[in-house]
Amino acid sequence: MEFENQKSTNRAKLFLVRLPLMALLIILVLTLMDVIPKATWLIITAGVFLITLLVVLIGRLHYAHFSISSKQLIIRYYHLFPLITDYQEIVVQRSDRPQFEIKYKFFGLIPVLFIKLQTSQGNAIYPPVPLGLFYKDEINLLREELRKL
Repeated sequence: MEFENQKSTNRAKLFLVRLPLMALLIILVLTLMDVIPKATWLIITAGVFLITLLVVLIGRLHYAHFSISSKQLIIRYYHLFPLITDYQEIVVQRSDRPQFEIKYKFFGLIPVLFIKLQTSQGNAIYPPVPLGLFYKDEINLLREELRKL
């Protein structure tokens, strides 16, 4: 079974990264050309741009793709912030008996998936997988599929 948040990721990229950046650049050019006499609009759009970037960074907004098969779980995800090119892939074998837990971070707003394995050398904990751009019904469906593993 496949899970991904492509639509909400594209929407978030458009409204939280690209449009504020374009507005900031347009206002900057208009201010430099003296079409807009005061720099107040430039300060306002720069503030809005910084706030949207903080939302992307603090909200841990990621594109994530889950591929669940009979033998393994493959998770691929990357950050939406344009300067962070950190692509991650996690492969978990079903035979390893992984434990999955979805916790809500940042005042209960951001769901995060934690994966733990029992190994002969102790507990293995994978990096947390942010699920911030998944809808609640998708998270519940993902939770049910992960319980079957």
